[in-house]
Amino acid sequence: MPIFSIEGDEKKTNERRGSGIYQSLIRAMDKIKENHLIFGASVTATTSNLNEVVSDDFIHVLQECGCKVIIYVEFVPVTEDSTELAPGDVEREFLKNKLMDLREQYPEMLFISFPGDEKSSGGCLAAGRSFFHINSHGDAEP
Repeated sequence: MPIFSIEGDEKKTNERRGSGIYQSLIRAMDKIKENHLIFGASVTATTSNLNEVVSDDFIHVLQECGCKVIIYVEFVPVTEDSTELAPGDVEREFLKNKLMDLREQYPEMLFISFPGDEKSSGGCLAAGRSFFHINSHGDAEP
């Protein structure tokens, strides 16, 4: 199943992924929906977008595009200047509680938190479970 990386609204997605990416994603999602295929979205959860990406408005946009799975991946800083974007204990607890609500409110969709759901799913969601990532250079990586 294809999973599209989206970071929230058009502004936030284009800031992180590049100019015009949001509209390209929406067009691709609409095309997949037209062809009756299943797809999902991957959202990097940060302190700056967390409220937005769990909002009804954001979920509704993805739902209207035909999205069936949303995977929330907690941001992990790789440089000192981005540490403030990493969710802390308060944000992780908020996400956990919000996902419980979303799972009840949208039973036709699947919501996954990474690494939040690892305990309930038996360990790392990516390790040996047929997940791979296509990076910005087109390379497949674990």
